[in-house]
Amino acid sequence: MAKVYVASSWSNEYQPRIVAFLRERGHEVYDFRNPKRKTDFRWSQISGNWEKMETDEYLDALEHPLAEAGWMKGAGKKVIVYRRPQRPELMYNLFDGIFPTVADVARFLKEFDEMNNHAVV
Repeated sequence: MAKVYVASSWSNEYQPRIVAFLRERGHEVYDFRNPKRKTDFRWSQISGNWEKMETDEYLDALEHPLAEAGWMKGAGKKVIVYRRPQRPELMYNLFDGIFPTVADVARFLKEFDEMNNHAVV
């Protein structure tokens, strides 16, 4: 099964449900809201001015090691977004998929697992 980071806004009330859904199906899921090693991310850890960052500051902040989803994508990992209607987030466009339902997420992960299990070495 896949190792999964569920990219989501802190305000996404559905995030805990998708984490549980994926774990029930055997996937290893990083839960940024409840990290095992207390390595959770908050913009305030990067900048005390996080609510009023200028463009250059924001771009630098996206490269910070604590910005997990951006780091994972930059490291070549697959990053998917489970998103219910909420305010738009441009960064999601960089990821490998944006899925509005758990069925869509499950379908993506099934295809991902099948592709990796049939890969020729």
